[in-house]
Amino acid sequence: GISELSLPAKIEAFYYSPFHTFVHPEVNAIVFNKTSSSLSGPSHSEHREESPSLTGIRHAKQSQNPCVEGPQKKPLNKNTWNARSYASLPVSHIDTVLKHESIATKKRISFRNWSKAHIKRNQVLRYVAAILLLVGIGWGGWFFSRDLNPVSAKVEGRYLIALNQEGHFLWTYDFGMALSGQYVTTRGAIQNVLVEDLDDDGVNEVIIGLRELVDKVDGTLFVFNSDGRLRWKFHNHPNPSFGQGSNIYDSSFLTGMLGVYKSPGTGHKSIVVCFRHQQFFPSRILQFTIEGTIIGEYWNSGHISGMRLVRPLVDQKERLLVYGTNNEYNTGVIALFDLDSLSGASPQEDPNYTFDTPFPGSQLEYLKFPALDSLQLLKHKSRLNINRVDAPINGLMDVQEVDGMAEAVIVYQLDSLLMPEHIYLSDSFKIMFMENRGFDIYAKYTRAEIFSHLASIQYWDGNAWKNDSNLKTKLNF
Repeated sequence: GISELSLPAKIEAFYYSPFHTFVHPEVNAIVFNKTSSSLSGPSHSEHREESPSLTGIRHAKQSQNPCVEGPQKKPLNKNTWNARSYASLPVSHIDTVLKHESIATKKRISFRNWSKAHIKRNQVLRYVAAILLLVGIGWGGWFFSRDLNPVSAKVEGRYLIALNQEGHFLWTYDFGMALSGQYVTTRGAIQNVLVEDLDDDGVNEVIIGLRELVDKVDGTLFVFNSDGRLRWKFHNHPNPSFGQGSNIYDSSFLTGMLGVYKSPGTGHKSIVVCFRHQQFFPSRILQFTIEGTIIGEYWNSGHISGMRLVRPLVDQKERLLVYGTNNEYNTGVIALFDLDSLSGASPQEDPNYTFDTPFPGSQLEYLKFPALDSLQLLKHKSRLNINRVDAPINGLMDVQEVDGMAEAVIVYQLDSLLMPEHIYLSDSFKIMFMENRGFDIYAKYTRAEIFSHLASIQYWDGNAWKNDSNLKTKLNF
């Protein structure tokens, strides 16, 4: 049976419900009758002002739909609580109800009718409903008006996280492994996480190139839609061959840096990505449409340290400036490209450094800086590398060349034809020279001699090296 302590509460709850049949164990019949009588009394009416006065319970005649319990029939008692009609059904087992469904009425109650019946009678429910309504309106307004456009992204552990203008979280992408490479999100020469509106629809896409020394992961480029869905990815690197097959490298490339270029002719945007081999030789630059089709490819026989888009004042057309080293010449190099036509490979003379699929490079300019051997500025022969190119200021572009072993720094200032205007030796270079040679560099060479040697930059004209720039028009940065 039902506990006699809880049965009165159940009966009262039944009264204020839209149900019309109260099924209870027959052993609780006496308690049910007593509770019903007390509910119909005047004291109960005074206690619940909103309740209708209950004047009593009238027992009806035996139901025409009796409940069969063994050989004996138990009546379905019909009663009236004032205008509230109900039927009480005492049973000995729940199986009776399940086997003889005719003793109970199945009635679907809509949520609307249920809420009307309860909210009208219960002030607490009215308050709760009002609060839920206000919360729902507020949440709905926030949800449909929130900023869903990513403007920045970052890498944390195994996740790429996209953020909106207020720095609020939008979505994540799980790479399935902790990322340990260097991921640069600020705009510059080595950026490999970029947020950009690729198709000019007012919302940004997110681009990331992986720098992980893991097979089938390294050198993968991912492009995501603004809502975090993967738009496309690229991981198709060849085994580059040099020296007519004498030097074949595996396909282990890392993403060096990337940028987005907009063609002034068509207005279409493209993605430019530099992939660098894990052994620092060679490097590969690819140009993709925003749908992921390769439309440009260039190979450099050496490590590419960085690249940046520059916009000369002469025509406001962006060019791609790439810098690094060339292993054949053991010195720093700079290449300038028109991105409406990116193709070919770096100029080489030694077949061991020549790409086995030879085709002329499309560079507007390819210049190599002088080695330091002839003046014996260094005791050792070391490969030089251009590791930094600053944005042009007042028509001059600062170029920093580093000696890989001694970290000797030489700073060039190039003019609008990429010709040297000024050359500076860093303090670290002077100290290194003193330690290696035992005397001050200016005690051995005049400043004019040093400038003349360091200024002997050579430019590739498509067939041979020469001492003058190939640019027909000043870039006027």
